[in-house]
Amino acid sequence: MRHVVFAVFFAGASSAPALADCSAVASAMLAVEDRGGVRQRMYAAQSDAVIGETLKLPDAMYQRGAAQAPWRRIPLDAAKRRAAAESAMRALPLSDCSGPRAGDDGGLAVRIYDYSQPDPTKPGSKRRGAVWIDAEGLVRRQILQDGSRIVFEYGAFPAPVTGASAN
Repeated sequence: MRHVVFAVFFAGASSAPALADCSAVASAMLAVEDRGGVRQRMYAAQSDAVIGETLKLPDAMYQRGAAQAPWRRIPLDAAKRRAAAESAMRALPLSDCSGPRAGDDGGLAVRIYDYSQPDPTKPGSKRRGAVWIDAEGLVRRQILQDGSRIVFEYGAFPAPVTGASAN
């Protein structure tokens, strides 16, 4: 479950001033929270195994730990997710950003930025990552320091059938 929580909080951004070279990364990460339909799938390093999945809809967020695990509904609408992302980013600010460099994500042109963020599991240390941003300013994927990746899809997704609800 650590990976799913990581995906939620590290996919946020701040309304606080970011370093100039981190502003594009912060803006794109925040844009994820403003969208009405976002599917985030986290894959293990060097594998196609889904190790976590998040579905963000306008009225709630749904998570599961693996591709066949039951969904859990979390009552966070878009405004609450954005506020949580902003709070998390203030606590874990972006730094050491570089880029962009040109990239390709399945035929879609992207700009790739590298960044650092404090590692909440190891106080005093940072974790590196890369974020791929499309021409609309939306995150298409994140590559994490351990080699795992989060792939973002945008669209109209139906609410999944849940096995549990978090209140």
